[in-house]
Amino acid sequence: MIRTTKLGMVAAAFAAVTIAAPASAGTIVLSGSNSNGSTGNQRSFSDGETSVVASGWSIDSDGKVREGALGQWSHGLGVMNSSGDNSHTVDNSGRIDFVLLQFAEEVILDTVTFNTGWHGMYDTDATIGVSNTMFTTTPDWNYVAATSALAGYNFFEAISNGGGSQTRGVNPSGFSGNSWIIAASASNYDHYKDGFKLAAITFQTVPTAAVPEPGTWALMLVGFGFAGGMMRRRKQVVRSSVVYA
Repeated sequence: MIRTTKLGMVAAAFAAVTIAAPASAGTIVLSGSNSNGSTGNQRSFSDGETSVVASGWSIDSDGKVREGALGQWSHGLGVMNSSGDNSHTVDNSGRIDFVLLQFAEEVILDTVTFNTGWHGMYDTDATIGVSNTMFTTTPDWNYVAATSALAGYNFFEAISNGGGSQTRGVNPSGFSGNSWIIAASASNYDHYKDGFKLAAITFQTVPTAAVPEPGTWALMLVGFGFAGGMMRRRKQVVRSSVVYA
């Protein structure tokens, strides 16, 4: 009975370490009051539990990443860049615009609300990128070749199946990461101009292992001590049972 109790204490300690914290679903609204922003600016958002920092970028005709101004309007987030693109959208006219979302934790992006606003003639095909890179600041991508700056991202297409504003799933394979890119379609397979604002996103946080509290660590140490003591006692009993002729 004593052995069972002691082993149970050890098992309980291990369980406290290995039990994962539950996942949670979140929604973040990205639309707001009208503001053009400035080149290289960031905007911070949170649903009260998970936070994300957004910034605006584009890829120019030379294949280099360029800082953009991330604007926020009643229809959502859009990118303006120094090439004279004043459409206020994430589009693939001239440059390929994208919004970088830097989450404070690993998430599975579920849906994006694409809003064409008064640019209703635009399509909302998008290219999605995901990486497990955890940024502490905005990445230093300005004038860096996209093939180098974005090398760590897994990219895939999120096709709209029709134009106009819509909320749709963009991650059927359930990829997860800390860093997400939402861009106007890079492939533009249907040859229609893509342009939209990002009005909202939904996501799931990825469960993480629970961190033991100090009391749990103490219980583990005591449990290991008991287990070690039992093993030593067992060896001693085996030795004393040996009979020499």
